[in-house]
Amino acid sequence: MVKRDTKPLSGSLWWERKGMLGWWLNLTAAIRPTDMSELATREYIRKSELLSLVIVGICGFVLALTSNSLSDPSTLLAAILLLITSVICLIFNRCNKPQIAAYIITIFTCLIIMLSIVLAKGGLRMTWIVTYDLLTVPILMAALIIHRNVALVFAFICDIFVVLDFFLHPRAHIMVHGFAFDEIQWEIDQPFFNPWAMINRNFLLLLFVGILAWMAAYSFEKALLWAEQIKQEALAAQDRAFENEQVAGLVSTFLTEVMNVFTEQANGRTVYLAVRSSQDDPFAPYTHLVNERLRRFDQLRKKGSWQDVQVTEASKALSNILHKIAVRSLPIQALAPSHFRTGIEIVDELANQMYILLYHQSQSQFVTPPPQPARQPDGYLQ
Repeated sequence: MVKRDTKPLSGSLWWERKGMLGWWLNLTAAIRPTDMSELATREYIRKSELLSLVIVGICGFVLALTSNSLSDPSTLLAAILLLITSVICLIFNRCNKPQIAAYIITIFTCLIIMLSIVLAKGGLRMTWIVTYDLLTVPILMAALIIHRNVALVFAFICDIFVVLDFFLHPRAHIMVHGFAFDEIQWEIDQPFFNPWAMINRNFLLLLFVGILAWMAAYSFEKALLWAEQIKQEALAAQDRAFENEQVAGLVSTFLTEVMNVFTEQANGRTVYLAVRSSQDDPFAPYTHLVNERLRRFDQLRKKGSWQDVQVTEASKALSNILHKIAVRSLPIQALAPSHFRTGIEIVDELANQMYILLYHQSQSQFVTPPPQPARQPDGYLQ
């Protein structure tokens, strides 16, 4: 009999905690549990580790703005606040609170970018309009480490901020030859230009990033669910194959016993099936039924109701059929009255009883119900 393969399907993530990356994840991310078989558990760990990597990127971004921070107080304040927020989020993440940490880092990143624009020295200038594009960072972060729908919310909020800041934020005036020069108004006053043309690129960029982030997160989550369903179906198929092997082994063993006993009966020996007492043996209740048919056959044989040659030939025919069914070279239907008939009533009756018994077992107890669709895991994918 074939042993069932009990090796679980791989539950590892894309990366292993090795080297410098592993050291960082072990230091800042939630501890990986021993059992990673559940999709919700893998998603919990994946988002916790992804949050640790996102914070590394944020710290690298802050370091890249060092020169800007030295020349602009608002940028320096934003960089300091962002570093402090990142440390706090790493503590929450390590303490198995990745969802709280994800909301904190995303919201504060968005607020700090807005704060750096609002507190710009001297007012709004052309160079700060480009900074609106940095609001795409918290939108992408929301889709990656929180939820796809949150990305749309952040995109809507950021678009409102861009419009309000552009029209309400006092503009900076550059002194040129003793005159105050408003570079933004100068751009607006150009032919075929208007205030909307100044911010439409930023506005649409934030909107498109929110929609694309939602679509990417949705596609990824669906792919995870489909992969989980395929895994569950593969495990169910493995269970059915293992059960079929067990059933085939039980049927083969039972038929071999019946064939041996019947052969002994045909050779003039009084032998019956051994009584099966195991409750897990599906053929245990039918041992008495088969023995009753064998006992009747033995009584009729002793009375000489048939010629010995006829009994021997019929017994050989039944024994041969039972052997082929046992090794699965013939189906159980080979014992049906329409296919097997020797003319010896008791042999034909015994064959028919065996057919009814085996067919009943194969159609009732050993038929596995069709697999049900995999239940969507709870947690991060809802």
